[in-house]
Amino acid sequence: MNTLNAPPAELRESLAAIGLRTGTGETVSVPSPRQAMQAVNGGEMKPKHAVPYRSGEVPGDLDTLWHAEADAVSLYTDTGEFLLVLPGPGSSRGGWLCIRDMVGERLPSRIATITNQPEFIAMSLDGKQICATSREEYEYWIITYRFPDNFETADR
Repeated sequence: MNTLNAPPAELRESLAAIGLRTGTGETVSVPSPRQAMQAVNGGEMKPKHAVPYRSGEVPGDLDTLWHAEADAVSLYTDTGEFLLVLPGPGSSRGGWLCIRDMVGERLPSRIATITNQPEFIAMSLDGKQICATSREEYEYWIITYRFPDNFETADR
């Protein structure tokens, strides 16, 4: 079973600065961050939306479209909680962070202020739905994925 990790103090402070608080959500056995990354980066994966990349900025369309897709797949709980993996080396080994979004808008842009890129994977607390952003060569992709009901989770 994958556990939820408490972020280190420095990351917790960075998350708080962009309106994300460590959540208290309880999860069932969920796919590992590695399994989520494999699902999002699968060769057959097609984006729900492709937003042109503009150097040095996060397009407003990326924020708007990501939130529309997150709402469509019921990513958040009623209290705004979801699971999150940020980009970077070793991030999949760090496990999921349970996050509560205190702002509720512009999440890709806010994440980019602390990671320098608006890429991340967000998953519902039940481990069924993913809504992610990914930078491809000339555009950002918004990707959604639903794990099958009979999906076998792997330990981290």
